[in-house]
Amino acid sequence: MQEHNTKGMVVDIDRWVIDGHGKVDLISAIPYLDSIPTWKAYNALNKIPRNELARYIVYVYSWDSFLWKMQLPFSDAKEKALELSGLLALEGLKDFVWENVYWLSNEEVLVMAHDYLRIQNKDYWTEYITLQHEIDEATKHRLTPIDFEDKKGISIKEKKILREDVQEMIKEKEIIEKKFYGQFVDLKDGMRKRMVTIENRAMNVLDNVETN
Repeated sequence: MQEHNTKGMVVDIDRWVIDGHGKVDLISAIPYLDSIPTWKAYNALNKIPRNELARYIVYVYSWDSFLWKMQLPFSDAKEKALELSGLLALEGLKDFVWENVYWLSNEEVLVMAHDYLRIQNKDYWTEYITLQHEIDEATKHRLTPIDFEDKKGISIKEKKILREDVQEMIKEKEIIEKKFYGQFVDLKDGMRKRMVTIENRAMNVLDNVETN
């Protein structure tokens, strides 16, 4: 078999291209990718073809990517991936690709990349979600009224312990988050912006309901 960039990687996506299967749908053909719901559902309505996008995400966001063995700066690695995946060769879409894929401005692309990272790091993701759940539960208890007289609530001492527990869990979550995202700070920033956007939309909906 001809040498190819992804040889030896867990997702050897270029093997399908080298073997003459470039015209098949790569996501459907590779079980690892087909198991990710957002990838399976992607229908390229935003003009970016499935195969080229799949190759780009695998190139950039695989922990065992050949790009990291080349020790390229992250921005250069992403640019190289755009070229090798064929995304820059799409006629009339160069600026569109840079904006929506390289800069992760397209929400669907952002979530697909994040889900790909998540399937590679299931243990870290599970721990991250568990910690967030525990923080939410502890915060809920902290909001319980303080126990004065015969009111049902918690004591000031209990609130202090809960506050210290939450602070410790937040530190642990930050450590897990760093391990999960690693050098992929673009995904971390993109997902944070997405959450802020979703929260703002939800607030706008609530405001509209209350004013009508």
